[in-house]
Amino acid sequence: MPSDPVGRDAEIRRLLEAVTAPSGPPVVLLRGEVGAGRTTVLDALGHRLRAARTPTYQVRCLPGERLTPGLLAHRLLLALAVPPPAPLTAGHSAERASPLTGPCTGASDSGTTSCPARLAQALRAHGPAVLLVDDAQHADPETVTPLHSLLSELPSVRLVLGVAGIGRPDGTACTVDLPPLTRDDLIPLLALRLRAVPDDVLVDEVHRLSAGNPAAAVAAVGPEGPGTVRVLIGRAHLVEGEPPPPLPPANDRFTATLRELGDPVWRTARALSLLEPLPDRTAELIATATGLSRPTVDEALERLVQCGLVTGPERNAGAGWRFRIPLVALTVRARVGPYERRLVSAVAVQAHWEAADRTTRETRYGQSAHDIWLAERLVDAGGQVSRQRAARELFGVVERLRDTHPRQAARWLTTAVEWSDDEQRCASAVLDHVLNARRKREVRTFDENVWAMLRTFSGQLDPFVRQSLLSTEMAQLAEGGDMAELAARYRVSATDPGARPFIPAVRAASLLGLWSDIPRLIDVSEAGRHPVPLERFVGRLARAAVQLIAGDPTGLHQLARTLPAEFPFCADFASTAAMFDALLLAEDTQAVTALLTECEATVDRLPQQTAVLHRFLTGAWTEALATAGSLMANTRPTALGPVGMLVYAKASTALLARGWPSRAGTVLDIANTAGSPMVYMLAAEQAAVHRFFGRTDAAREILCQGLATAADGGCALGTAALWSELTLIEAERGRSDLVASGLCELRRIALTGRDSDRLTYLRTRVEARTADPDRADGVREAREALAVARSLGQPFELARTLLAVARAGQAADSGHTYGDAPAERLLAEAYDLFGELDAPLWRHRTRAALRDADAGPAAPRDPVAAEETEVLLARLVSEGLSNRRLAEVLRVSETSVSTRLNRLYRHLGVRSRVELATAVVTGQYEPRPPRRLES
Repeated sequence: MPSDPVGRDAEIRRLLEAVTAPSGPPVVLLRGEVGAGRTTVLDALGHRLRAARTPTYQVRCLPGERLTPGLLAHRLLLALAVPPPAPLTAGHSAERASPLTGPCTGASDSGTTSCPARLAQALRAHGPAVLLVDDAQHADPETVTPLHSLLSELPSVRLVLGVAGIGRPDGTACTVDLPPLTRDDLIPLLALRLRAVPDDVLVDEVHRLSAGNPAAAVAAVGPEGPGTVRVLIGRAHLVEGEPPPPLPPANDRFTATLRELGDPVWRTARALSLLEPLPDRTAELIATATGLSRPTVDEALERLVQCGLVTGPERNAGAGWRFRIPLVALTVRARVGPYERRLVSAVAVQAHWEAADRTTRETRYGQSAHDIWLAERLVDAGGQVSRQRAARELFGVVERLRDTHPRQAARWLTTAVEWSDDEQRCASAVLDHVLNARRKREVRTFDENVWAMLRTFSGQLDPFVRQSLLSTEMAQLAEGGDMAELAARYRVSATDPGARPFIPAVRAASLLGLWSDIPRLIDVSEAGRHPVPLERFVGRLARAAVQLIAGDPTGLHQLARTLPAEFPFCADFASTAAMFDALLLAEDTQAVTALLTECEATVDRLPQQTAVLHRFLTGAWTEALATAGSLMANTRPTALGPVGMLVYAKASTALLARGWPSRAGTVLDIANTAGSPMVYMLAAEQAAVHRFFGRTDAAREILCQGLATAADGGCALGTAALWSELTLIEAERGRSDLVASGLCELRRIALTGRDSDRLTYLRTRVEARTADPDRADGVREAREALAVARSLGQPFELARTLLAVARAGQAADSGHTYGDAPAERLLAEAYDLFGELDAPLWRHRTRAALRDADAGPAAPRDPVAAEETEVLLARLVSEGLSNRRLAEVLRVSETSVSTRLNRLYRHLGVRSRVELATAVVTGQYEPRPPRRLES
């Protein structure tokens, strides 16, 4: 059964009413611009009519067929000779009543001229029928005109003509227009196309580019999404800074339509794509640039308006001629050759300058869209216009648009510097642009040309700012995946660190994982005794970070206690934001909160990856995942260092807890293939995904590899999680000797490590002893674990600890409280915390423990349990799990899984796993958030 086109239900209903009402019009015109979806609307109308057992015949006209008299009549005669198909029922594929879309075999001019008369006879003899003619603008007039007259005499026969453009044939009594889709209409359209929920930025950009045209919207994201769209964590994201690509020729019906209109129209359209923002003299300038006569240009513009691709001054509040769909203008512009582009751009620039010289109304040309147009035309015109005046114009545009269009502004600045003879103006423009980008944290938008200009004029910068910018250049090399160039730059800096800026060298060493080199770089550069406080701070912070990577956060905590008293921390927030990275690597969210309060700042002011990690740790998972997807779509993990690895690891933890194991694995794969030296920090999450799918041996192997990699690099940060997972695997295997060895390593890490490492050690002891709970110190360790968990301010870690302690208490069955409260209360608290995190997988595990304790939703048909199981089941099915694996995860029989799936199908109105998965990944299935456990 075909689905109705998105956003067209009202138009389909109007058509259905018009052709089925006894007093309805004999001819109905379905009108829409190219790409508006006329064909899909006619298909949906035909399906509804056939479902109501109305004889329906559907044909389509092709370009050039209007030159063959009677050809449409011939097609309709052939269609009427085919018995109409039976109405479709559920489970049957949709087929058109008549798939006649090509020229009729054997139809000659002489054979078709008599077809209109024969068609009239056939329709009189046929009885009730609905004729659907698609692309009727190509139909021959010799058929259409008699049909209008004939149908007025046959009230039982109705005709629907689908036409492109805004023209209206004479005699049409009823017209149904297809308006542009709204922004909200585009969301399900894009979700179905990309099989992911589009984020708001992507929807806004597609709506802007397509102007609500369905075909343009679909083409804007391509069959699977071009390089400007990435699908991560179930959401489709727009890649920031990438210009929208033109439509590929194979998927470009718009320029094909323009070419069909003839060479003068196509030449006019190409020129208009370069001139359209100009409000005055557009037709005159097109004639000048193309060599066409003014009447020819006027006629071409009128034809462009009639087909709906261009709007005239009367529709644009006097703003001139414009393409209605920006993506069409962009695509046509991309089809313009270099010589023609240079010629038309020169004409446009000269017209702009002439207008500017005649008037003092500069605000007319100060709008963002016009500034962008002007800059692009100046660059395209090249030597055809005055380069000195063009450079001055470009400097002004860069200054106005550097905040809103940083990448384009950087490119325009490069051209302006190349053309200008005023060296002082060039230096001032480059330094102003660079410093502004640093304040806005947009330095990553610079290309190699900007960096080259910066190095030319860097002597005029403050030394610390210069080092900060060069450090950012190192990070940009890592973000681009050019680790070889980064290593080469580092080797140059490391050969004589005393004579070179040490901050870029330290940044490069951290990105390359060369932590042992950093203390030597700091000592040789004497950063600890530098007269500038910020440089002293950076040196101490780098040394503390090295100690943290080695497993000792003491230096970092001491440094945090001296801020901001010793250093002007709040005065240069951007330069010292690395302090927040270090504190979050230590998972000290409380210190981060205190420092933000001291600086009178919020989490949103932190670098994006730092803010995301903070939200993951503090339990704001939904917001963190949404931002993490955009971050991963736009930034390589190699540019983020250890913080980036933790962001990917925490995102995987959240996704697995929410019932998305395949998405969790995909996130880890992206980070693991990026060449970062800190990939061992992902091993615990990779093992968790393997264990979820029942691959225990693979989990054990990857944990051992991660620990070996960390040891080779002299790293201890994050290894507690690896030892914990490995110890629990050995406990399940009954290897008490390896369990003891793992606990010994965890204890060693906890003695000097983070508070979170201490919690990992204590919780692992509790979990490993669940099978042997009668140890005398079990109660003490459980209570100590809960105390540490409550002090961290990390809801997920607290909920895991509550569940572990409650399970240990149930296993002990000693008649006394194992933690700081009875097991039933601990489980209820964990259940609510997992609910706030939207973690149905952990809610399911906690619910099983509640049933064992006879303290929660035990009955299979309990509303809360049924709703949460439905959510988890739907997500796992969309992840591709088989019934057998679903049974293992949910701890039920395969028969029970089948029963629950059938119930879920009925509830959602779907018929298969494929339809269920589609509903889930496109956001059509939106379950309510988990509820708190009733006391």
